Formats: sequence, structure tokens, C-alpha cells
Amino acid sequence: MLGGATGEPSRFGASRSVVCASRGIVATSQPLAAYEAVRVLEDGGNAIDAGVAAALMLCVTEPMQIGPGGDVLALVFDAASGELIGLNSSGSAPAAADLDTLRARLGAEATQLPLHSILAVTVPGAVDGWLALHDRFGRLDRSRLFAPAVRAAREGFAVAPQTAATWAMGAPILARQRHSKETWLGPDGAPFGCAERFRNLRLADSLEMIATSGRAAMYGGPLGNAVIEASNEQHGLLCEADLAQHRIEWVEPQLVGYRGYTVAEMPPNAQGIAVLEALAILERFDFAGVDFGSPEAAHWQVQATKLGLADAATHITDASRMRTSVKNLLDPQRIESLHEAIVNGHPSVAPAATGGGDTAFVCAADDEGNWVSLIGSLFHPWGSGLTAGNAGFLLQNRGHGFSLDPAHANVIEPAKKTRHTILPAMLLHGGKPVMAFGFVGGDMQVQGQVQFLSNLIDFGMDPQSALDAPRWRIEDNLRDTALEPGLLNTIGGELAVRGHRVTDSGGFFGGGQAVLHRPEFGTFQGVSDGRRDGCALGI
Repeated sequence: MLGGATGEPSRFGASRSVVCASRGIVATSQPLAAYEAVRVLEDGGNAIDAGVAAALMLCVTEPMQIGPGGDVLALVFDAASGELIGLNSSGSAPAAADLDTLRARLGAEATQLPLHSILAVTVPGAVDGWLALHDRFGRLDRSRLFAPAVRAAREGFAVAPQTAATWAMGAPILARQRHSKETWLGPDGAPFGCAERFRNLRLADSLEMIATSGRAAMYGGPLGNAVIEASNEQHGLLCEADLAQHRIEWVEPQLVGYRGYTVAEMPPNAQGIAVLEALAILERFDFAGVDFGSPEAAHWQVQATKLGLADAATHITDASRMRTSVKNLLDPQRIESLHEAIVNGHPSVAPAATGGGDTAFVCAADDEGNWVSLIGSLFHPWGSGLTAGNAGFLLQNRGHGFSLDPAHANVIEPAKKTRHTILPAMLLHGGKPVMAFGFVGGDMQVQGQVQFLSNLIDFGMDPQSALDAPRWRIEDNLRDTALEPGLLNTIGGELAVRGHRVTDSGGFFGGGQAVLHRPEFGTFQGVSDGRRDGCALGI
């Protein structure tokens, strides 16, 4: 049984209970989003309807992470066809974003596009993604899915604690642009705090426009015009043709086996390869008799994940411009050689600026056998910090992930997609999903997924304990490893002896959610990470 016993409290102290349900389950990072998704299930919608409705509500309640100005990636299991399908609705760089132009503006010494600038803004793909999911798999009317988010934006919602902390962090960035200051900060320029009511009438109008006009509202319509006007105001490179050329992609998920299960991840330009490579290496280690929190297990996990992240940072880019293939990176002989390198000593991992970020995740399942794992993102919290005129949403800064090194696989090029950090995931057994799961936090998503799956499968934890367990985090330089207190105080010294550069830098160790099927009972379970504001709810 996946996840071990579930009737006991989390083994890591006071925590949330596992949520159990019989007809459907949702888990996400904001309670109001989970609530509205469950209402969609109660009204006869399926898991995909619920996931889209939750994503729309997250645009209102977690606007610094997700919105019409960002991207969306999703995995869907369609009960009617029995297919597992990936949706990639990430946007590309502007057609005018050639390397020579950017170097002339930034200087030859620049290695990346500035984090909070119009040059880091890529074509927004989220609107097209939400609508494509609904058009292909949804059951309820589109207006039904949008209505709760429109209402919450118009009437206001109470800001949650973690959301408030991110709001405070972003205030200096938001104050730089007039539209951002007017939309996201109070009359005195202060951020909105915990339990304060925040209204966004501009976003309400924009969401209502999408519900009525569909993709035309963004790609050739008023919302797209607001994006282009913001770009022109900031001397950016986006033009109408860049939005017009955007298309969603239906893609085949990448799969790897792990101890009798199958892990499904998104293919490039998403970096799901990092998770799959780490797990393929770890499967070659014998965890029998090795418990959670042992320096041996942590050493194996960190080293395998470093190798996966290094390969992602080196090779992953727009799928049409990859210089190697996922098949080559996951070649069994190559995986065995990486495993042997860990066994025989520290493998060589070149320093790399892998990049941070944050996102909003939702997963859902229904009693008909439909599943969705969906992530939307502005890349870093508050994205570029730039708001699309009076449209009430932020523009993502996904272009910061490009390299300005002409020799790098992920060098910026016109109309190219950059390496993407958002990773919706599923776990299958016998060809059918048993869990949809995901994490937020840039490259911490890879690390959170590896640790969560190992906690469940290798250490037999129940799902909530698997989320609550203290984590390690490989820093962006791929050299240092930070540990949460529960690990730092127990195995920090022993990892240092094994050659790890251990830090106590604190910071963000990701946040995850998961929904699971219990086939022996015909029921569901849902869990949500205490490091975030969210929850799981079911019917």
C-alpha cells in the first residue's frame, strides 16, 4: 500500500490530518481555491474542471505566483480514453529577442536578462492553457469555472499568512511601476497584510472578459493590447505578432520506473528529466534497512539530485532546439555510470546558476478516473514586477532563465522557449494513476519531488508525514546543501564528513500537495504542505 499507515498522526509532530474522500479530492496552496474546486465537483464537474477553477481562483488569492500573464503546464489522465497527456502552454521569447540586440542593451558582461525588467518578459501562455484544458476535457460551462474567481476579485478575499509574507517581500519591486503600485499596494504604498481584504476590480474585469471572449481576449484582444502597451512603455521587445503566434502543445509525458511504480513528468522545455534522472540513479541503491534521516540515504539523494539538476541546467531548453535527447540522458548505461560515480566518490558537478522561482500548484481526482496535476507560474514571486496596464495582472519574468552565452544550449534566440522549472507530476501503478503531486519553488520542485517520493516508497511514510519531513535543499550553485533544522541538527556533521558543503542558510524548502487513490477502498486521500497556506478538501 502506497504511503504506509494513514490512521496515525504525522511522525514529525503536530500537523494536518490526511483528508479522506469518496467521490473526489482536491489539494492546492490556497483554501478558497480548494473550496471552489470542490464545489465544481459537487456541481457535476470533473477533475479537470475542478483544476481549472482552482487555478483561476489562485490568480486572485495568490497573484504573485500565478496569473494571466504567466504560463501553465499540466498532466491529465483522461478516463474516457485511458490516456495520460501533457499540456505545455509556456510562452516564447519575442521574435526581436536576438542575442546581439540584447547584448547591445545590457553590455557584453551580462549573463542573464535582468530579473525585474521588461526584457525578461515572455509571451503569456496561461490563458490559452486554461481554455485548452477546458475545451478538451471539461464538462461544465466555461462561465461556471470563471465565476467564483471573478466574484472573489470583485468582492475581495482575506489575505493568507504566507501570502502576506510574500506581499511584504515584493513591495519594493511593485513600487517601481505605476500600474503595479496602483494595483497591488495600498493608498499609502504598503503591502496587504494577513487577514486584510484585497480587491482587484481590474482582474475581475479581465477574467470576465476571458470567460466571455475566450483566447481572443489575450491573443489579439484588449488584454493582449495591455501587455504590448506595458512592453512599449518599458521599451520592451514584445509585439502583437508574438502573442498571435502562441500555440499550446499537447505532449507525451516522460516516464521512468521506480520500485514498481511509474513516475510521469513533463518533457522539455520542462526539466522533468532532473527528477527522472535522480530517481533512476537512486533505484540502483538498496534502501533496505536504511531509514529516513540517515546520512547515507541523504548523501545518495543529494548526489543523485545534483546530477539531475546539473543536466537540466546544461541541456534543457526549447524541445525543438535541444542538442541532446532525454533518451540519451536517461540511457541505462549512462545512469549506471552516474550511480557508480556516487558509489566511488563524489561525481563531478560543475557549478551552475540554476535559478530560483515560485509557482502555484493544484491537483485533483474524481470517481470517474479523471486526474489533473497543474502548475501555473510567473517564475519568481511577483514575476517581472510589471503589471499589464489596467488589466490587473502581472507579467512573468520567465526569460530570466535564458542564458546570454552563445555556446549554451539554452541561449536566448528569437521565438524560443526557455528551460521551464514548473513540474506537474503523477505516479502510476499498472498503467493508472495512484497519485497526482507537485511542489512549488523553482528548482526546489525537483528536490521536493525526489524527497517526497522516497519518503513514501523507500521509507513507507504516510502521505502527510512524507510532506512534513524535514528537507534538504541544493543551492543554486549546485555546491552547497542547506538543511532544515530537523536534519541539520542530526546529520549535518556526517554529511560534511562525506564531502558536502552544508549550510544553515534557512530560506524556502518548497511546498507541496498531493492527492492519492486508495483502490482497495475505492476512496481518495489528499495532503497539503504545512509550509504553505493551502489545504486538501474532498467530497
